[in-house]
Amino acid sequence: MEESPEAPPRGPSWIVRRPELRIRSLLVGWALAAAGLLTAALVLPGLRVEGVLGAFGVVAVIGILNALTVPAIARIRLPFTVLSGFLVVLVLDAAVLWIAAGMVSDAIVVDTQADAGTVRIVEEIDTLEDVLSKILHTACRRNIATVFVAGRTIGRGVNDAVKN
Repeated sequence: MEESPEAPPRGPSWIVRRPELRIRSLLVGWALAAAGLLTAALVLPGLRVEGVLGAFGVVAVIGILNALTVPAIARIRLPFTVLSGFLVVLVLDAAVLWIAAGMVSDAIVVDTQADAGTVRIVEEIDTLEDVLSKILHTACRRNIATVFVAGRTIGRGVNDAVKN
């Protein structure tokens, strides 16, 4: 008989555990950051560091502040990211509507309640699809209340002439 290959282990391949503090890695990182700060102080005008101990002190303070503030900021940042994304979408939608209104400014206003018109809508029974179908298939000139072309009113329907 042939042996079947072993199935991969099921479940997560990692285990959640508390981070370990490795002193050697911490000291090496601290020394490299201090060396980088001292190098930057040599190269950049206006940046001064008072000796090696001063560089180690600045790097230690930056490290402690990062360790304390970054997790808190990450927790606070999520709601603001969601909110700002929502606001960006709202602004973009408004811009699209504004542009579309400028491009398509021709319209016909249909009066479904016109006495002389042919469209009869029963609000309790007709769905939105029914209303649209009735307007498209049975509306006549007497149902046209107003006509807009290029954003200007160019005509009023028969209803206004009859009412006035």
